[in-house]
Amino acid sequence: MLISTLPRHFESTEELGAWITNGLAEGLDSDPASPKTSRMLDKRIFAQTETLGWRIFYSELVQMRLRAWETEPCGVECYEQFGTALVKFARFMQRMDLPPLDPGLHSNKQKTVKELRLAFKVLGQRVQSARKSPTAQQLRFWFEEILSTGDFPFLQVNLDSWLSFFTTQTGLVQKAFNSPRFPAATLYDSWLAASTGYEPVTVRQKISTLKL
Repeated sequence: MLISTLPRHFESTEELGAWITNGLAEGLDSDPASPKTSRMLDKRIFAQTETLGWRIFYSELVQMRLRAWETEPCGVECYEQFGTALVKFARFMQRMDLPPLDPGLHSNKQKTVKELRLAFKVLGQRVQSARKSPTAQQLRFWFEEILSTGDFPFLQVNLDSWLSFFTTQTGLVQKAFNSPRFPAATLYDSWLAASTGYEPVTVRQKISTLKL
């Protein structure tokens, strides 16, 4: 799913649209107007709309297909599927339904856990150099500063979500931080569970099956 690799910031909506267009068009024939390519593209649009929601409209490729559905024989069905995908997005965002888990989460977890260990190592060094024990707010500030200035691409993509996790799960974060052996994988599962509505144990089990 494209949403799992969505950068935090774009300079413009045009840049966001171009990024979505590139993701949708990856691996397709160069001629998006051919019937076969159009059907494949439509399926991608429906699938990505479930998690990208309103962002999908910024893609010129999506706009092209929306216009084409006005006259194509399958147009009514396509509009219905597109609308259904938007409804699913809204239900996910409002925690009415659980969102799908990205097939790439197993790899994402491995790379993010590696970054977490390094980030918390740097965080630990700051704590040791501090004159007094930092507050939860101070830890959150240092964590944000470390991620913003260091090489942590997987954590940076979801920086806002991680900062929210630090704020709402203060006890869990501090417990992990003070643990003799930093439980990075467990912290990742708890963060993803808080972000999606799943239970941490369910997240761990589902991600484990993705490597098979």
